Amino acid sequence: MPREAVRFSIDYSHSVTVMPITRFARWAEELGYDGITMGGSGVAGTGIDPMVVLSQVAAVTERLLLSTSVYLLSFVHPLILGQQVATLDYLSRGRVILGVGVGGERPWQFKNLSTPFGDRGVRADEAIEVLKGLWTQPSLTYHGKVFNIENVSLSIRPAQKPHPPIWVGGRLGGIQIGLDGDQGFKSRTAAMHRAARYGDGWFPYLTDPETYGRSVQQIKRYGQENGRDIKDGSFTWAHNLFWSVGDDHDEALAAAAAGNPFGQHRKEFSARYDIAGTPQDCIKRLREYVDSGVTHFICKPYFPPDKVLNQVERIAKEVVPYFK
Repeated sequence: MPREAVRFSIDYSHSVTVMPITRFARWAEELGYDGITMGGSGVAGTGIDPMVVLSQVAAVTERLLLSTSVYLLSFVHPLILGQQVATLDYLSRGRVILGVGVGGERPWQFKNLSTPFGDRGVRADEAIEVLKGLWTQPSLTYHGKVFNIENVSLSIRPAQKPHPPIWVGGRLGGIQIGLDGDQGFKSRTAAMHRAARYGDGWFPYLTDPETYGRSVQQIKRYGQENGRDIKDGSFTWAHNLFWSVGDDHDEALAAAAAGNPFGQHRKEFSARYDIAGTPQDCIKRLREYVDSGVTHFICKPYFPPDKVLNQVERIAKEVVPYFK
């Protein structure tokens, strides 16, 4: 039995059509999950709004953490997002975690919102600066390349001090598609630099244990380069993972591959990046991630609506207890 406690948050995105969030949230709390997470960028065409969902979770639970996985900073003004998060953190008595990213896999979002695709990195950096300033300063004035703000203050403050934690998500490489349809490769270091400079946590996806371990060391080095000493106790090492738990390893892996669009439904891709197999297989793989530095797992079951609730329960009862 491992000595360290590891946290697990369960994703609600695939359970929307089979259980109302208020019932799901109370059930997740009873099952022993540490938090509920909700993906989505807040843009029409990408699911339901995570802030609305998490506000309902806050109203019916006592201890569950409320996280986004991830909220794309390219598509909302930080003054709007800042007020939303501050309000939710205040109402939930300090349970919000803001997981953020820059996007790039869905170019139509940028086109429909008239948002420059090439500015998404600097826009995200400035948005984080504005958010932290808004949450911590009596009155914020900010002048950047993207945002110009004069004397803005919040009438309601987050419960957490100095502010709700911001986990910086991203992928170490991978494909992105520009507005012209051309494919390119994501930066392998930009998200880590952003986490080291601005983040309270690191929150990648599609990262195997070995690569995750290297990213931990790289982020600590980048932090030192920015005059920041990133210590494990004050910085969260999280990971966003897709899950498929079954009685047979091969069947569970096949289900993972069928549900994973990032790897073109290839089993070898899911074997490298997903948590798939029997409960024992999953525990073994999770231990590799824990050994690489992960302290908080986001659980996103792949399964279709008629089977997803079974996955939620199996993860909670057959995998999570090993790490508690």
